[in-house]
Amino acid sequence: MHHRSESPAIYVCKYLLEESARISIYDPKVPKAQIVNDLTDYDPSSRVAASVDKLVSFASDPYEAVAGADALIVCTEWDEFKTLDYEKVYEKMNKPAFVFDGRLILDGVALKKIGFHVQTIGKTIM
Repeated sequence: MHHRSESPAIYVCKYLLEESARISIYDPKVPKAQIVNDLTDYDPSSRVAASVDKLVSFASDPYEAVAGADALIVCTEWDEFKTLDYEKVYEKMNKPAFVFDGRLILDGVALKKIGFHVQTIGKTIM
């Protein structure tokens, strides 16, 4: 049985898909099939489903997910995201590299020192 409460991550992904953004998803806890079901509202014939097939890829680790990315968006509180090697993340991303911290779990000051443009929900990193 599934529930329809939409996670912030799904909401953000749907918005980005509507803007035709390419998305690489890494989630250490939620299976790919569940993410696809949530993105398509369990309707494989939906307009969003076609976008998911075309624009969404799934990465097996976070460093694969950020390779060639313009932005990193953190929408979950998993501890793994607090301990990533963000120097390595920065090296793999396009520049300018943006980080959007939707959970206020990252060290924004340290990320800015690496070179990231950091945006958070709830506070701004100067």
